[in-house]
Amino acid sequence: MNHRISLLLVFVFLWATCSREISWGAESHITANIPGTNDFRPFLIRDLTSYFTPKYGKDLKLDYELLRDTPTQWGSNEPEFYLWLRATNAENKVIEGAVRVGAVEKKRFDVTCFMLPDELISSADQLVLIFPEELIEKILTKAAGAALAGDLSVDLKVDTQTLMQIRLSIKGDFATATVGDEKEVFNLKQMSWLDTTNGWVTLEHCKKWVEQSKTKSKKGIDSAPEHLRAFLVWSLSPTFNVEKSNSNLRLTSGQVDYIIEGKVTSDNVDGYFRYAALNAYKKAMVEKKLPPFSELKAIDEMKKLGHIPRTITVTMPGIPKSPVIEMIISE
Repeated sequence: MNHRISLLLVFVFLWATCSREISWGAESHITANIPGTNDFRPFLIRDLTSYFTPKYGKDLKLDYELLRDTPTQWGSNEPEFYLWLRATNAENKVIEGAVRVGAVEKKRFDVTCFMLPDELISSADQLVLIFPEELIEKILTKAAGAALAGDLSVDLKVDTQTLMQIRLSIKGDFATATVGDEKEVFNLKQMSWLDTTNGWVTLEHCKKWVEQSKTKSKKGIDSAPEHLRAFLVWSLSPTFNVEKSNSNLRLTSGQVDYIIEGKVTSDNVDGYFRYAALNAYKKAMVEKKLPPFSELKAIDEMKKLGHIPRTITVTMPGIPKSPVIEMIISE
């Protein structure tokens, strides 16, 4: 019995001793790799910027939130930190996601994994292979919030009555406009929109179609009703008087006038107005009612504001008894 107790005590002693040695070894490994307090954030910002700039462009402004303050040590690997990244590039495109980094020799951080919100959500059951289990819920909560953050709601009204409500989702290089069960898809990088019958319609094709339509319209102006001729002539080569005040904009012509007011967000401005331009061409080609030139000029002026406006009100004094069109945009 005493012999067994002796062996048991020896085992316990060895286990405790090894545990202390492993703990000490891990701690020393961590200490040897993690930059000091004064260097930690500057080094991490520097190395994140270096990693993401080739993909998202120069003038990248980024920040991060540590998902927990303490590092994770796996065997002899570098101590790992897990963080939530949020960045904007020169085009005001927002980049968000979960990042895993390893601290190396107190000199740098290596990015070993980056996942966008959509990737995190679609791979939820596999995240435990990449991130500590206790952080998964926090990561997925942030991913869900970021996935919804880029969505805009557009209430389109005619004479104060809602005509339709559009859900606009801008994710990466694509925008999706949803009305009820119908979806319209726009490729913002290649500048094209999806015709479900004929495939992708490129911006180059749009411009050719519009110019051909413009030529035909010029020939038909003389046969148009007299009270619409001035409007038709102007619509083919529109000009505006531009008045800007803070975040508001007024475009007047006596034919089509715009009042642009308020601010929804400064995020993803380039993506939104790329979508708006493609949609202007699409409406002209599909509806075949009005040429897109005045809307495109208005879009160019709105983009200069540097944000997505809250309300856009359009009146058409050049067309007698025309309705007042209003777009109310919200997140």
